[in-house]
Amino acid sequence: MTLREQVEEFKTSRNRPPEGEAIPGRGVDRIRPEGRAGGLSVGERAPDYSVRMDPAEILGALRGIAAAR
Repeated sequence: MTLREQVEEFKTSRNRPPEGEAIPGRGVDRIRPEGRAGGLSVGERAPDYSVRMDPAEILGALRGIAAAR
């Protein structure tokens, strides 16, 4: 079985509605005209960012890290 056949078999096994399958395709169609997805050049720094989290989520994450040790 070829890789393409395996991919098609996998897609059909997920039982996704056609509108669900179309969503990733729209993203690809939006990026494709640019020739590539935007990214960083070699040596370029990523912009600073922060992710807001509920303090309970942070505490839960820390407990999970401590439990793994």
